[in-house]
Amino acid sequence: MASTASIRTAHNERFLTQHPARISWGWQRTLYAEPAAQPYQQADTTTQVVWLQGEQWHADLRLPANGPNFSGITGLEACNRAQLEWLASLTAFAGVTQIEGEQRPSLCTWHRFQDLCPSLEKDVGLLQWVNGTTLEERHPHGHYVEHWQQISTEAAEEEIRCDKQGAFAGCK
Repeated sequence: MASTASIRTAHNERFLTQHPARISWGWQRTLYAEPAAQPYQQADTTTQVVWLQGEQWHADLRLPANGPNFSGITGLEACNRAQLEWLASLTAFAGVTQIEGEQRPSLCTWHRFQDLCPSLEKDVGLLQWVNGTTLEERHPHGHYVEHWQQISTEAAEEEIRCDKQGAFAGCK
């Protein structure tokens, strides 16, 4: 099996360049719904979710709506219980993205190397374009659907540094 540093495949490049928009930008989630087909039993359009995607690396941060007020808070020691519980409930992760398959939609796997809420479940989705700036992600078994709106048009250079043992040593 290929090392995580070489997960980027020729298909990743084809997927990224075959469309009017590229995936290697910033994205904001506009819809999360369960199940993937309407009528939805549950839908969320209020959680602020930002997904940053480079050619290989991704980062994802999710901030639920109606969080507590943090005015005047300068550190964790100043937080009350409700603020600490809200902070502990946050979801954020980062790692390497793998896109595979020739069919549409394409299968995407987000290999999470850093994760505030680790799970045993693999993070996979089927990606397809809704239009030139909106990407749809569906769970392979129809558990959910997410819509992602492009929020940036400039891809940034990414540099991930590893030590001699291959452990994460920082990014630039």
